[in-house]
Amino acid sequence: MSYLMEHTKCPYCDAPRPSVAVAATDRWQMVFQARGNEVRLPHRLFHAFSLELSGSTQYEAILDFERQSATHARGTNPLPAGLSFQFLKEDR
Repeated sequence: MSYLMEHTKCPYCDAPRPSVAVAATDRWQMVFQARGNEVRLPHRLFHAFSLELSGSTQYEAILDFERQSATHARGTNPLPAGLSFQFLKEDR
């Protein structure tokens, strides 16, 4: 369960929300904390559910939390149209 998008503090321990990036398509959304900058975007983010392919990596992205931008990782396919990122700063 994720409180990261809807709350500024953890509903259980009152810890402040860390900086996060939300990757979204018309099928799904995923939340990534600012722990390093390279993330793997799974098949399920872009396609209908597949038991066989759901967790396989479809794209890789480099997240820049300072500039609030995402680019494809070097040597991987460009990020597709329809993929968006929203960056939420840490709440203190």
